[in-house]
Amino acid sequence: MKNTILTLAYLLITFSLYSQTPFTTLVREPRLLEKISIPNEIARYKRVNSTVTIMKFLNDSVGFDKSKYTTAKTDDLSFFKNNNLSLNLANKGENRLSLNSDIIHYKLYLGNPNNHNKFRLSKFNIPLLLISKISTLSDSITKSSAYDVLDYSGSPLTLRIMPSWMKEYLTYNDVLYLGVYSDLRGIQTSNTELNLEYIWSNGFGLTYQGDSEGAKFSENGSYSQGRYSFSIMYQFATANKQLITKLFDTENNFAHSFQGIFIIKLGNDSPINLRIGYQYYATKILNGSKSNFSIAVGI
Repeated sequence: MKNTILTLAYLLITFSLYSQTPFTTLVREPRLLEKISIPNEIARYKRVNSTVTIMKFLNDSVGFDKSKYTTAKTDDLSFFKNNNLSLNLANKGENRLSLNSDIIHYKLYLGNPNNHNKFRLSKFNIPLLLISKISTLSDSITKSSAYDVLDYSGSPLTLRIMPSWMKEYLTYNDVLYLGVYSDLRGIQTSNTELNLEYIWSNGFGLTYQGDSEGAKFSENGSYSQGRYSFSIMYQFATANKQLITKLFDTENNFAHSFQGIFIIKLGNDSPINLRIGYQYYATKILNGSKSNFSIAVGI
């Protein structure tokens, strides 16, 4: 068991990984962003809330410096991509290595403004995500599926709608996100063959995001600039009673939990990026486990 943990820890450190911050898929996106340059820091952008500025940008007005602005096509400023690899440590049973192979992020726009609409400050969309994941090193298929029912990372096949709203602060780089998600998840319930059953899994919570710095001791105190986030959420899932009781120690047709996720991101390929997660199961898993701790380094 000890050798297994060391091997997995080595894998976590040596793989180049990413992690998605919850509730950063905004339903209300700015149409125009202004670039804020700060010496020795990564570029920051703030949304433009002036219709006059948008009109000048679209009309190429004389004397207007367009180089300071950019059209806001995505929310990549806050989206930390997908969580690819995570070691899960259960308080009972064997530990698990989970791998997210891909996240495809769609946006279905509603009333998307064109250049003739000079007074529309924001674009509205329905954030839609398709998540695929592989879970390995489970103590049983039952425990693996119980993780997949409630974990924010999703199940082997997840279709997610996640509308979220962002609160910015005029004099701070800190951002607060409020959001919900609703998933249709495919749950694998057989050891010997593909046998997906489907369940509705939902959650709501908030994410706080701010600036961060990090450095390796051997680099003479040269700090890398980045961002960190802390997310907390309440989660619940419903399905037919037979499926829920197969996975959880309950006689009800629903299960629920609480989860927190902490992320530090200092660059796309930084070896000192970090993701830590903790989940408490208000509905106990059938094998007796009530909590799950996950960690990934080098995200």
